[in-house]
Amino acid sequence: MKRMLLSGAIGALTLTGSAHADLLEIGLFWNVGQGQIHYEGAFRDYITSERTGNTGQYTVIHIALEDILRSVGAHAIAALHIVDSGNNIYTSTPGADIDWVRFNGLSSDVTYSYDGPTPTHRAETPGQLAQRVANLDWGQNGGGNLPSMQFVSLGRYGTLTATLAEPHRIFGNRGFQPLTLDLSEAGNSESFYIYAENLTFPGPGSLVCLAMGLAAPSRRRRD
Repeated sequence: MKRMLLSGAIGALTLTGSAHADLLEIGLFWNVGQGQIHYEGAFRDYITSERTGNTGQYTVIHIALEDILRSVGAHAIAALHIVDSGNNIYTSTPGADIDWVRFNGLSSDVTYSYDGPTPTHRAETPGQLAQRVANLDWGQNGGGNLPSMQFVSLGRYGTLTATLAEPHRIFGNRGFQPLTLDLSEAGNSESFYIYAENLTFPGPGSLVCLAMGLAAPSRRRRD
């Protein structure tokens, strides 16, 4: 099933100029509660989690997204996909329940979209989806169901996509806050994948720098 998800997502990628688009699997995340997660993937050193909230009810995942992308040679990120694993509970709030998504160090706007079996989310606008993941608030004020607007229930193999208005460039952001991701899933013992839609620019190093607007300053000629 994971292979099918990858091929489907790659088919939906949008190329920017001469950039090559690829889909990077950040890994499988399983919320086991009490601030702990089970992680399967290649980037364990870039991922931490903690327990937070007034009563410690939230498990928050911190991902050093820019460091991960830099480690694989990506030049930019265009979107992020959060995909239900297919191994969760599918009742009134089906699948992994994404409560909070926050990008840190991002200068462009983010547009959310949903593709999956949950009818409520298929009918919602990008603004409504953004409202659902804007705050760490699952279960507050009697919330805990879909009408509460406090989370996105992915449904079996459903996908929540965050598309950047402009690709975030990985190289050349020195001196700025690196791009990181904070995320919380409300359902205990539920799991999901995260994929980054990243871009690389072909050609020699100098052409890559020019494409990214990073050409080195010219040297003065000595007489």
